[in-house]
This record gives sequence, structure tokens and C-alpha cells, in this order.
Amino acid sequence: MRVIVVTLDRLPARLLACFGNEWMETPEFDQLAARSTVFEQHFAELPGPTGPSHPWWTGRLEFFSPRNSADSDSAQAEGATISALVQAGVRCRLLTERTEGLPLDAFSSWEAIEAATGLDIDHSETAIAQLVQRALDVAGEPADGADESSGELLWLHSRGVPSPWLPPRFFAELYLNELEEEEAEEEWDENTGKTLIPEFRMEVAELETEPEIEFDSSGILDDLAASPALVESLLSESVTSDEPESDVSAAQTELERLISRYIFAGYVSMIDHWIGRLVKGLEEAAAKVASDGRFSRETVLIVTAASGHADGARHSFIEESDGASELCDEMLQTPLLIHRIGETGFGTRCRTMLGPQDLAPTLCEFFGIAPHAATSGLSLKEPLDTGPVSRRNQLFHLSPSGEVAIRDEDWLLVLTDRSLLDGDSLDDNDELLRDARLYALPDDQWQVNDVSSRRRDVVFQLAGKLQSALRSAGRLATPASQ
Repeated sequence: MRVIVVTLDRLPARLLACFGNEWMETPEFDQLAARSTVFEQHFAELPGPTGPSHPWWTGRLEFFSPRNSADSDSAQAEGATISALVQAGVRCRLLTERTEGLPLDAFSSWEAIEAATGLDIDHSETAIAQLVQRALDVAGEPADGADESSGELLWLHSRGVPSPWLPPRFFAELYLNELEEEEAEEEWDENTGKTLIPEFRMEVAELETEPEIEFDSSGILDDLAASPALVESLLSESVTSDEPESDVSAAQTELERLISRYIFAGYVSMIDHWIGRLVKGLEEAAAKVASDGRFSRETVLIVTAASGHADGARHSFIEESDGASELCDEMLQTPLLIHRIGETGFGTRCRTMLGPQDLAPTLCEFFGIAPHAATSGLSLKEPLDTGPVSRRNQLFHLSPSGEVAIRDEDWLLVLTDRSLLDGDSLDDNDELLRDARLYALPDDQWQVNDVSSRRRDVVFQLAGKLQSALRSAGRLATPASQ
């Protein structure tokens, strides 16, 4: 048995066509999804990069798992699941483009990938490309007698869309060309909906207060190539202070937002391309082994991510408002696809609510070992084998700023100040109600319609469950009466 896991620190599900995106083209993910089990409701617990206690490695939530027992402490040990697999005789190999914060010592062996960066390199030199090419080399190594009977886990760890997100020129300009086309589109009269004739267009332009901005994709890419500071300001998590309000700065900010968004999309397209190269290479290698009559082990590919958009990219993708939250689904929803290499039938879709803690018990079941007793995750092998199931009815989230949230099949409740849950009784707590934001799922998938004032009953019901989860995890004081 061989399992190949591809994890990316950041890859938003909502930029993939197989998760409903109608703007970007991700043909490789689409083809993979068509033959895979796609888990449509896979959400991060904490949006952001992974660390050694990430649920991938432990099978336990980082923030909401109880932390007051020996079982819990041992389950949270760095790479606990990987260590258990190694002890069971599974050869666990890690290929990674970053080493900090990963449980390297838990693996049988690990290898860091060195890659080039910049606009003017070939995309085959990038980290995701080097990772895929090295993985195909490793996967193609002939198995000796011992390896044939034992399991093998090959873990590819990528940063996904990094910060700054500047891909090579070919992918950087993919969507910038669309921006040029948008600027060249005909102008319309906002009242009549009719096309403005050129002469009237000029008269309207003279009356407008907003300045016109000419855009040239090759020009901005050349500027980015020459200026690391410009790359950092436009294409990174760093958020610069607001400029004084003016028509010019407002127009430039909108243009910068579009540039940032379109280059981000280009990076996603590059990842899509190399995921396709990985799948194709694995399929070809499996077919060759079968045609040669050699030992052919079952191979399963798992692709997932830790979080959606990079924190600082929110201004590029998410409409800012007074109620904007870090715990929106653009940040939390991540792809999860499982595919058996060589399988050509139609895939399935599962809407069970899942989190990253479910990867560890899934790996254990694939290799026939029992997960740690304190593991809180659910194995996904059953829905992969028998079809969609529904076994979890709620998930919890925490943002870097301390926001907490709970979701079930119908609602998402977000609280900015979790200290409001310290009280013994939450009923009719006006301060909590003012802080709460409640969204109806799945209709309000962009979380734009806060209905907390109209559904007080739901707010306090979900807040009570969130309070219980925080107390169980030792994050809130337990009332003395208990």
C-alpha cells in the first residue's frame, strides 16, 4: 500500500472550478475531481500556516481539543501519527519546500527542496515544480522485497500560494491580460444601458472626477521584476497604512487590488498545472508497472490544504466592511480530494463537515493500524469505499486575532470577543448579541447577511455550544458550581 499526500499551506478551495469558481480555469483539478472523492465541506480550524501540532500530524484539533489528560498530551506530540506509522513498519518519507515548524524527526527520512524564485525563471524551476518532479522520481524507484510487503507514505509539503505570490512571467500575466481587456471594453450609459458613442464618451470623461488609469501588464511585471519593495507592497501579506483619501489614491488602490488578485490567480493556475503533472506521472508509472508484470501496489493520492487566502490577501479577494471577519469561508474552506491511482470511473462528492484532524485517522486506517485513543478525527476511508456519509454536525474555528466561531449544517456564528463567553449564563446577554454575527448556511455562502438580531435564539444556542467546547479545551474557566 502506498499513500501519497500533497498538503499546501495555502490554497483557497473557492478559486478552483471544481468547487464552483466560474472565473478561473483549473483544468487539472477539474479532471482529478471528476475521478476522485471530493469533500466539499472541509474547513480549517485556524487559518494560517501549519506547525508541528497541526491536526494533520496529530489527529487532534490544536485549539479546541481537551488539554488536561495524559492521552491528550501524547496525542499532541509532534508528528504523533507519523511516529505511530513508522513504528508499525510504514516507510514515511517527507519532501518539503520549507522545514521550519514541521515534525521532521518523526519521518523515516526527509528532504528539503531547493527552488528558484522570480518573474524571469522557467516555471519548472519553482518550488511546486521541483517538489512534483522529485516526488515522481521517488515514486518511480523500484521496490525491493521488503518494501513490497510494507506500506509507504510519501508526503509532499508545499507552501501553496506563498507570500509574496509572484509566479514566473507566463503565469503572472495569464489573468492580467484579462484586466487589459476589461479596460478596453465599451462604456455604457448607466441610465439607458446603451453604448456611448465616442464623442459623448469624451464629454462624459470630461465631467467625471475620477482619473483614468492606463494599464499595461508588461509594464507592471517589469516594475515588479525591478522592485522587491513593490512586490512586497502589492503581493504579500503585509498591509500598508491607508493613504490620504483622494480620487487618485482610490483609483490606484482599486487597480492595485485587481493586480494583486489576478497575479494570485496566476499562482493558483501554476499549482493546478503541476498537480496535473503529478497525477499524470503517477498514472503513467502505474500503467507501466502493470504492463511489465511487476508488483503493483495500490496507490492513493490525497490533496488538501491548511487554509484559504493568505491573511494579507483579504483586501484583494474579500469585500471589506465594518463586519468583515477573518473567519470567512474564503479563509477557512480548503480543498480535500482523495483519488485511487488508476481508477477511471466517475468520482463522488461528500458533504460531511470535515477538518484537518480527519487526515491522521484516515492514514492509519489505510495502513491498518489503530489511531491514537485521543484522536478526535474521523477516518475518511469509509466514504471513499462506500459513498458519502454524514457523521459530524458541527465544527469550531479560531482566527489569529482571537475570533472564535462555530458552524453546523444551517448556521455560522462568529464572535469577535471570546471573553464574552466567560459568564455562567449567556441567555439575553445583550453585549454578546451585539458582538455576534450569524449567517444562514448554505444560502449565505459569502457571509454578507448578518441575521443575529433576528435569530437571537440561534445565537445563544450556538454560543452555549461554543462555550462548552472552550471549557472542555481548558480555554475558559469552569464555573465553581461544576
